Amino acid sequence: EFFLSRWHHFDLVIVITGVVDLILDFALDDVQWRLLLKLLRITRLARAIRLVAFFPELYRFIQLFACAMQALFWGCMLIFFMLICWSVISLEFINPLLSDVDLGGDTETCKAHFNNLFRTALYFFQTLVVGDDWGTCINPLVDALPGTIVVFGTALVTVQLGFMNLILSAIVDAASSARSQDHEQRAAEHQRLERSRMEKWRSIYRTLDVNNDGNISLEELLDGFESESDVREYLQGLDLNKSDLADMFDVMDVDHSGG
Repeated sequence: EFFLSRWHHFDLVIVITGVVDLILDFALDDVQWRLLLKLLRITRLARAIRLVAFFPELYRFIQLFACAMQALFWGCMLIFFMLICWSVISLEFINPLLSDVDLGGDTETCKAHFNNLFRTALYFFQTLVVGDDWGTCINPLVDALPGTIVVFGTALVTVQLGFMNLILSAIVDAASSARSQDHEQRAAEHQRLERSRMEKWRSIYRTLDVNNDGNISLEELLDGFESESDVREYLQGLDLNKSDLADMFDVMDVDHSGG
């Protein structure tokens, strides 16, 4: 049963990480390997995640966030792909035109932004995703080369207004689906708990029915409460004492047969 619990797997990984950390601490003297040791020691902080299990609402929020991470990841990949596409288009059509354009004091900066794929993709991320620095290069470029508004405007619509909102809706849909699954899991857990309680009651009834006639009398109930510790502890856990058993028996004895 130890290996069936995810928390036990998590604890096992933390322990193994700590053992490896101790071994490497004695075995390695190279300063470059100290970074690996620091990373291993940081993993010990993950033990704090266990505290989340004691707060059900926070634990459910983290579960919803974890389910939305898949949509978030593929959304980021899609945005990255679109930024690369628009960077290639900009390098093909805008970069050749920059040699004859004077953008004032920011000319060299703008030429550097559209000089290679990495810098162009980084600049598009800054302008389209972060929404910063539109006035440095794009506004002067549009003033000098009005045709570039087609490239920048279409990139803005596709990346910022299109895909980012689409990704947001996908994340919300994933979180909603995870919430539905959470409700189903909670309902299934409640059903398992109810079945467990019924099995416990059946076990108690079988224990109390000493003469095996299929009925429980008030005397058997009182004797079982006194002699059987499991019965007594279970009933006391339900806030039922010996003085309450007679009233409980009267409520359960609907046909007044005495058993």
